[in-house]
Amino acid sequence: MADKETPDSTNGDNVIPIGMRECGASVSTGTMEKFIASFERSSKRWEWVVYPALVAFMILAAYGFYLVYSLTHDMRTIATSIDNNMGMHIETLANNMDGMSRDVSTLTKQISAMTNYVETMTASMDSLQTLEPMLSEIKQLDTSIARL
Repeated sequence: MADKETPDSTNGDNVIPIGMRECGASVSTGTMEKFIASFERSSKRWEWVVYPALVAFMILAAYGFYLVYSLTHDMRTIATSIDNNMGMHIETLANNMDGMSRDVSTLTKQISAMTNYVETMTASMDSLQTLEPMLSEIKQLDTSIARL
């Protein structure tokens, strides 16, 4: 057997040259070397893009983790301080609300009394029919002064 030939895997009698592949395409050694050189140049160009992008992504991911960690730490601090302070002052707030409720009730009663007084004043004013007689008296006074 020649050194550039290999036995066929399906039939031991047939001999396939080394350049032949399973798909049946023949690729010469020079073409394959050009392809590999081109692939290496292309991969080196991509290395200039991909590796820095990967490093930048890792830096951004670490910074994102730091931001989330800081946010959760701050929220825990706020929750702890609010809980402690609120427990001390909630009773005072409830007492003040009771006092304010009593004051609003008193205010409502006083406004109701004022409404009754205004209604009484309106009824008293309606019963006064003195405007017409006063106008006639003023007219007579004007005429008397004009005669003088």
